[in-house]
Amino acid sequence: MISFLKKNIAVILFIVLSLIFGGCIGYSLIIFFGKEQGFVSLIMNLLLSFLIMIVCIFLQIIIHETGHLTAALMRGWKFISFMAFGFILTRRDGHYRISTMKLAGAGGQCLLLPPEKGDSDFGIMLYNLGGVIFNLMFSVISGILLWTCHESLNPYLNIFLMLFSGVGICFFLVNGIPSTFSGIPNDGYNILRLREDKFSTQVFLDSLRFLAKTQSGKRPHEAMEEYYSDNKRLDMSSPFHVCALTMDLAVALDRLDFDKAHNLIALAEERWNEIIQIYKNEISMERLFLNLIDNGEISKIEEAVNDKNIMNYLNQNATFRPSALRIQYAIALIYDKDREKADKIMERFNTISESYYNVGDALCEIDLIKYTSGLYGDIRKQ
Repeated sequence: MISFLKKNIAVILFIVLSLIFGGCIGYSLIIFFGKEQGFVSLIMNLLLSFLIMIVCIFLQIIIHETGHLTAALMRGWKFISFMAFGFILTRRDGHYRISTMKLAGAGGQCLLLPPEKGDSDFGIMLYNLGGVIFNLMFSVISGILLWTCHESLNPYLNIFLMLFSGVGICFFLVNGIPSTFSGIPNDGYNILRLREDKFSTQVFLDSLRFLAKTQSGKRPHEAMEEYYSDNKRLDMSSPFHVCALTMDLAVALDRLDFDKAHNLIALAEERWNEIIQIYKNEISMERLFLNLIDNGEISKIEEAVNDKNIMNYLNQNATFRPSALRIQYAIALIYDKDREKADKIMERFNTISESYYNVGDALCEIDLIKYTSGLYGDIRKQ
């Protein structure tokens, strides 16, 4: 029973919250519109209430990410990116740009560059807590307005205030209570794991610096000259320790150091079950790519290609990420031996790479896909 709850916690939470909000909407329709509503009027008000709830969710996502932004700016951090609803705002060469980005399991993300000398434990915790603080603060304000002014307000405005407050409290709980049920560590979980060791804190700060450098045009091996996790005892249950490994993996691939990349993946595989899902997905994609280009065991390649979770994640990311298109290209060229299909993927890769928000990553991916394309002659000889 406990195992079932852990595996399905996201679905259970969604059902519980849906029932709660459904009950709140039904109750509010009676309170604010009266019991004597006609059937058509009731249905229309119900639909409008659900639309209002969707608007509240969107607003609370923006408020959450703005909370991270505000908390970090107050500590002297600098803007890197702001992502919401599949779009990401970045700044490069003094200009702001909007690109597409979809982070599975998250409606938004706000990243900032820490000061050169780092920040105190309080400052780092404030950055991570900024989102839930803003959610709670705006929910309390909304609740006070509803409590004190409901008699003089429009019924729909009352419903908005009630739902806005309720959604904000849910955001506060979902992001504040340590959890990885969406496959991504939430704010509360990050704070919990950051307090475990200084290495995690250093990785957290350096990963933001790494992103800022690659976004500005530096390739991964230029953004991080030495392998980060060398001579370190990594805890694969910690998202920050695994983050160190994945940064090293990006550098190894950029250097075309495939032996190092294989060793890093082997290190992850030793404690595979402890790794958070999003990192499993990322490492699985690169493991498949390495097996393809290095003539890995066909059974391992087929296992990955037939794994629905890996392929779904790959296909989702291929809508906006050059790295996912590079792996799709390798599958089409090497596994399927379908040059026509590979050429179509290459066309999309070129289009996506030109406008990709992270310039350094795009430059790395261009070289990797060129290397993969160069294998085609060897494939035809086999």
